Parts: sequence; structure tokens; C-alpha cells
Amino acid sequence: ILSSKSTNKPRENSTNKTPNHLQKKHFDTIRNKKQNMQKRGILLIGHGSRTGNSSDVLEKTAAIMQKKTQIPVQHCFLEFNHPDVREGLNLLTEKADTISAVPMLLSSGTHTEKTIPDLLNIKIGETKTFEKNGKKISLTYTGEPIGAEEALADILIKKANFPA
Repeated sequence: ILSSKSTNKPRENSTNKTPNHLQKKHFDTIRNKKQNMQKRGILLIGHGSRTGNSSDVLEKTAAIMQKKTQIPVQHCFLEFNHPDVREGLNLLTEKADTISAVPMLLSSGTHTEKTIPDLLNIKIGETKTFEKNGKKISLTYTGEPIGAEEALADILIKKANFPA
């Protein structure tokens, strides 16, 4: 049925009544917020091995962590393998600007308390900020090794072929 008040004006889209210039401003604001959001990442630090066996384990662990967290996880090694700690940090700064360095070592010792802090130029528990290619990077190192964890005990019991 036609209305007697018919006009030749095009109908507004009823699903979106926001004028185009306001839509663009809104999307620009969202884009700017996303660009300013911190991109988190994890630097997973392993010991390294002359035989190369630890390389596969560390790389696979980093991939699992990345899949679970949906954030970049870069593995690196203290010695023997590549990428080393500095190389790993450089690779990760291309993807993240807020980085947590985590040792994949069982217990505290020289590497967690001295070697890693020296390589990263950071103290245990400290967060430091630096610039790389004009980008501000925040790096934190807790120095916490894996330690005695129930989940680790369960894994070892399973490896010993005993029911948990």
C-alpha cells in the first residue's frame, strides 16, 4: 500500500543511522586504541645442549605456550644453541612491546640468579624499559624457575609408569 506522503528522498538504512563522518571517527578511535595497546610476549629461556636435544623440547614448549596464550612466545638458549638470549629478545621485540622473560629451568642457581640477569641487563624482579627501532619495550624478569610443582610431579610419576 502506498502512502499519500510519498517523497523522492532515498530511505535511510534502518540498520545504521550513524552518519559516515561519525563512523569514520569511531573506527579511527578504535584503530588508535589498538595501535596503543600493549602487545605482550614471552621470552622462554632454556639452557641449551651440545647434543641439540633440548632445542626440540624448548621449541615445542614455546609453540604449545603460544597456542594456549595466543601471544608470541620466543624460545632462546643460554649456550650451545641458537637463538641465544640476545637474538631471541631481538626477534621477540618485532612482535611484542611488553615482554616477560621466563627461565625453563627446574631450580634456582647461577643461571637464574646471575647469567640471565647479566645477559638481559636486568635484576631479578625488575622491569626495565628501553627503545628499539623507535619502539618502547618493557622487559620483566621474575627469575622464577619451574620449581617443585604438583603438575611436574604428576608428569614424573607418569614417566615412571605409576598411576597418579
